[in-house]
Amino acid sequence: MFNKFILPLCSLVLLAGCKKDDDNSPDENPKGGNILLQTNVDSPDGTTGVSYLQLLKSLEGSIDNSNAQQIPIAESANFYGNTMYSFDAGHGDSKDVITAYQYDPTTATLRKGASLKLPTQSMSFSLIKVSDSKAYVPHYGIGEVTIVNPQTMQKTGSIDLKPYSHSDNNPEASYGIVRGNYFYLPLHQVVKQYQPYDDYLQVDVAVIDTRTDKVVKVLSEKSSGLLMATRPTNEGMIFTDEQGDIHIACTGYFGLNPAHKQNGFVCIPAVDTISDTTFDTARTWDISQTTIAGTAYKPASIYNCQYIGNGKVVAYVALAELVDAQNPFASKNALAVLMDLKAKTITPIAGVPYSVPFATGIFHYGNKVALASLSTERVGFYLYDPATGKANFALSTVGVPTVLHQF
Repeated sequence: MFNKFILPLCSLVLLAGCKKDDDNSPDENPKGGNILLQTNVDSPDGTTGVSYLQLLKSLEGSIDNSNAQQIPIAESANFYGNTMYSFDAGHGDSKDVITAYQYDPTTATLRKGASLKLPTQSMSFSLIKVSDSKAYVPHYGIGEVTIVNPQTMQKTGSIDLKPYSHSDNNPEASYGIVRGNYFYLPLHQVVKQYQPYDDYLQVDVAVIDTRTDKVVKVLSEKSSGLLMATRPTNEGMIFTDEQGDIHIACTGYFGLNPAHKQNGFVCIPAVDTISDTTFDTARTWDISQTTIAGTAYKPASIYNCQYIGNGKVVAYVALAELVDAQNPFASKNALAVLMDLKAKTITPIAGVPYSVPFATGIFHYGNKVALASLSTERVGFYLYDPATGKANFALSTVGVPTVLHQF
């Protein structure tokens, strides 16, 4: 059961998007507002599916997909200004393509732009912008980072990561972040069944000089037992705080390995020189040792998170006690919580029900936080207000909401 479960949770696209349906787009150019919503509709067995893009004026009420544009199934997107980058990658018949979409605020429309073909089976889920003319596209499926011009969508180079892999030729590059002149890229280092190596339970982060596109060092955190730093589709799982320190969420074994429950956060503080850059193990937090306030549970994994400032993180954590062994992918075991990185406390967010592992999107929405949910009661978004600590159901959707962005 462990082998079957860790694959979809490592990158949800790998399971939910094995095959896409025919593209019968009802509207070539979504229009209507400045809030972009993407929902995914899967077949009952999870082997087929499509994604829908549409623009909304507000996050309230209910909405279907009748006015949405159908695109190949995707689990992630990146936004810079009025440009969205969407990824047709990671599923069985993917075209391995990044497509740029341009939002026009004057007409409130979204138009499809240029595309870039990526290496076959590259499993690419993010485009991290370095400058107006340079971006990095890490590949989870091959040991490489493609360098692209995000304006022209042309490849301009590549970075070979094969020398930094453990026991094979692919270190499984996940989701990275730029700080100063360096790109910090977590490496999952997993075997073919998307499990960590038994003899390599640690966090690796490649540090790439963005001026030379060379790997200058690989940082390793070996003392805590944390592993699987970030998920390749989840932007919020690596972030900088107000001091410029990098925090990285580590999923561990998703709570499916009783012998190795560690999961939580590691930290790379901001220092003056790259030679002094390393993990601060004193700031590592294994949350599997922290009881969630008001419950008897301790987190078995972090499914997703978003930093909201002042050391606070909104997250979905996994509860191993609520996993249905007969159908783990559909288990409603994801609990919405507020974490305090300074006090090392975890508190449930009242008003948000348990969700399934593949409906755990967390997005900034003005001064609030939108949490995607597929619960026993509803499918859609809950809005959490950090100022009041309260959450309310906001928008009902047809399909699981996977992307939300305000232009």
